Amino acid sequence: RKEKYPSLSLLVEDFIGKKETSNALQQKAMELEKVLNKNIKRCEKNYSLQEKKLLDGKNSEQYRIWGELLTANLYHLEQGKTAEVKNFYSEEEETIKIPLDPQITPNENAQKYFKKYNKAKNAVIMAKQQMKKINFEKNYLESILESLNKSENLDDIKDIRAELEDEDYLKKKIS
Repeated sequence: RKEKYPSLSLLVEDFIGKKETSNALQQKAMELEKVLNKNIKRCEKNYSLQEKKLLDGKNSEQYRIWGELLTANLYHLEQGKTAEVKNFYSEEEETIKIPLDPQITPNENAQKYFKKYNKAKNAVIMAKQQMKKINFEKNYLESILESLNKSENLDDIKDIRAELEDEDYLKKKIS
């Protein structure tokens, strides 16, 4: 595109003005992009933690089985470090060793395993809820990042900044 300027000084002034505007736009966009990327990474890390809780919770079924086996065999168990009982949940009904806390009775150990099972089961429910929230937040942040990448002027960037301030991703600027 060709433009005519009445003088060289007006040409230089216009060029420098456009360059400063472009630099300001890039600087403000980079600042917001950094905030968005930081929050997206936080979401990804939290999602991974919830996935781990979900996996741990799926392994909690073992605690329920141990609690039930201890309860079913209380009549012949003694306090100690382990209890050897037949696993009537298995087709082979093999004898398994269940770790016990020697400081408490077998009945208290069974109750302890039931508590662990219930805690893990509740953790799975909470983890699934958190994963949905985290996924929603991450998708939101990625859509804002996409809008930022498509922004063409300072007004667009100001609107994005205002939205991030409203959603508490940024502190409000005092004018």
